[in-house]
Amino acid sequence: MVRSCTLARQTQENVSGLLHELSFEMPGGGALEAAVEFLNPASERGQSGGTVILNVGGSIHQVKWETIDKFPKSRLQRLRYATSETAILALCDAFSLGNREFYFDRSPRVFENILGLYRKGELHLTESVCPRDFLGELEYWGLSPLYLEPCCAYTLQRASWLLPIVDQGADNEDEINPFDGMCCAKLRNVIWKLFEDP
Repeated sequence: MVRSCTLARQTQENVSGLLHELSFEMPGGGALEAAVEFLNPASERGQSGGTVILNVGGSIHQVKWETIDKFPKSRLQRLRYATSETAILALCDAFSLGNREFYFDRSPRVFENILGLYRKGELHLTESVCPRDFLGELEYWGLSPLYLEPCCAYTLQRASWLLPIVDQGADNEDEINPFDGMCCAKLRNVIWKLFEDP
């Protein structure tokens, strides 16, 4: 087991060395240099303490990796430790290794508040944003609505009471009428629904 780990590490070092040499010999070798950095294990890459550029809907944010580590299992923290191009693209829409930039096609207005949670530890509701959209963004970024500050949690709860309930179940036409075959079945069903679900 130790021999296979040592062999894998030597192979990785050899590939990294070759790519590093090529980056100096070839014009525009900066992309290869970025690939060398990417080939390093994600844990070592994350220990560098550097920054990352997050482009969310055209709004640019520069964030330290340590800031992202405050919320384990969030989308950004999983992005930090992604080890392949496929894994990275599963978490963001596009990326540039050379610039250390990750692009997300999401609402920049809501992300300002989400980034505030990472930086200050406080999550507030954005004004004039639909509560469902806000909750959807929290879900996308892998964050819980429980992080909302009490002032905004109350506002969100109150706003969600006013929203119509979205029934993603069966259509009304496909609904089974329990009064089928009885006298005035349609009227009975309407009255039943009126009292059961006002």
